[in-house]
Amino acid sequence: MGYQSLWVDEAYSWSFASSPVISLPQVLNDFCVHPPFYFLLLHIWMAITGLDTEIYLRLFSVLISLLSIFAVKLAAEELFDNKTAWFSVFLMALSVREIYHGQEVRMYPLMTFLGAISYWSLLKLTRTNNRKYWLIYFFSSLALVYTHVFGIFSIIGQTFFLIFSQNKSFLKKWACCQGLIVLAWIPWGKIFLAQILAVERYSWIKNHSFPEFIAWTNYFGSSSLTIYLLVLSALGIYFTRQRSFHLLFLGIWVLSPVLIAFIVELLYQPILKPRYLIFSSVAFYIAAGHAISLLSDRRFFQTAAIGLFFILSIFALKRYYFQFQRPDWRAAFHFINQNTATDDQVLVVPNYLVSLATYYRRQGIRGFWNPDIGNYPTSDQIHELFKGQKRLWFSIGYGIPDYYTEPATMDFLQDVRSKLGTEYQIVSENDFNGVLVVAIEEAAINKLPIIQQF
Repeated sequence: MGYQSLWVDEAYSWSFASSPVISLPQVLNDFCVHPPFYFLLLHIWMAITGLDTEIYLRLFSVLISLLSIFAVKLAAEELFDNKTAWFSVFLMALSVREIYHGQEVRMYPLMTFLGAISYWSLLKLTRTNNRKYWLIYFFSSLALVYTHVFGIFSIIGQTFFLIFSQNKSFLKKWACCQGLIVLAWIPWGKIFLAQILAVERYSWIKNHSFPEFIAWTNYFGSSSLTIYLLVLSALGIYFTRQRSFHLLFLGIWVLSPVLIAFIVELLYQPILKPRYLIFSSVAFYIAAGHAISLLSDRRFFQTAAIGLFFILSIFALKRYYFQFQRPDWRAAFHFINQNTATDDQVLVVPNYLVSLATYYRRQGIRGFWNPDIGNYPTSDQIHELFKGQKRLWFSIGYGIPDYYTEPATMDFLQDVRSKLGTEYQIVSENDFNGVLVVAIEEAAINKLPIIQQF
């Protein structure tokens, strides 16, 4: 869990969770688009353990992921049977997407857990109408909307499901429950409304292009694994076609967040990222698990179905564990700490990555200074930064090699390089898997450029 350094979103999670509880809503209002529940839990976790290293921060997500597996088993067993539940757990436990997000300092495992509990308790409600399950549903759904805005889409989908499957007496109780959730959500709702009115908050999510939709075929770890899991899920749904309740339930669980998100995008602006749908992925595992369980009287085909999924998952996991490498900010900042002089200044580019510098700065980084100059400093701003300074360091995050690069960052690098020998000279340049650490000095007419590798 601690093999790779944090990436920027994880550093933001740490930064928000490190804030005093009383000021957390204001901090999130100023710098984030997510509700506070996950960050509050992470704050409590950090207070209990007294540690905030990469391992302990990610361990919190791992523990929630284990709870998610238990919640998925409950939901699958309630919807179908015990065999389906165990096959669903098997598929989920080997899912690269679940393993990836289950080791991140982010809210996505919590979304999966709360979403599964919400749908499980909803199933219980439709069959028992027990007060205990009303309470479980209320608190799990409230926690879900306080964890991520897509939790609202889940509740909307559940409401449509009940309208088509329940009587008026049940729907009256449902309306009262939703009214209480809305009342409990009002304190955050005021901040949420301010966030959605600030359109630029979501400007980092771009309009969806055809290549991006093609990339979604890797949703479950690889294109072959995704296609195979979708086929199994389709078979599971097909086998339930005579059971309208089950068919509608799975369909709402899978489709409601996607369809509502697309409607919002048409009316507002892009808000959809694949990871936001992780809590609806559970329905895929349950549908696929049901398809496998129905092959019990055909052992050869059942074994083949399980074996093929296992083999595809192993290849996807091999790629994740041995080929995927995040930008190594930990090594980059360690290098800077070892090689900066007392009066050197260090600038993080782009500026929104400063949370990473703040995290690793605690480990002895000297001279950090990130003035309010925007994400990419201009030539005039660089000259201004040089006043009274001998050397200026840039820690430039440009992306993950072979996965993606930040175009604006590459333009900034090109601009700096175009002025070498006339305005600046590089005295050190090192790449840490997507983090370029560059030290520059102002070029002097009577001094030749010096290239030095530390």
